[in-house]
Amino acid sequence: MLGIGPITEGTSRLYREYTKEPWAVEALARGQAKARDPERCRKIAEAKRGNPRPRHVIEAVRQARLGMRHTDESRRKMSEAHQRRGTLVPGTIVWTAEEDELLKTLPAEEVAR
Repeated sequence: MLGIGPITEGTSRLYREYTKEPWAVEALARGQAKARDPERCRKIAEAKRGNPRPRHVIEAVRQARLGMRHTDESRRKMSEAHQRRGTLVPGTIVWTAEEDELLKTLPAEEVAR
């Protein structure tokens, strides 16, 4: 109508000042404490357990992690877990017996090619 959005410089300033009021600071602290309450977290986890995530949530998480890399520490732990279980890291290509035999006679780079 007037070309003014719902949030302006003035409303932002009012919200900022409003949240510094003692009652607002106290309410925020109570809310944060409640969010970390172990009993509450247990109930939420129990309600979610066994239910698959919605497709749009899976896609959003995938998009958010796209391009991110694991830390060296995380990679080390994953590698150790795979070794303990005897599983292969995803993407590992197992050599055939024939390729393994070639490795004994030819340089590794040539066999890999």
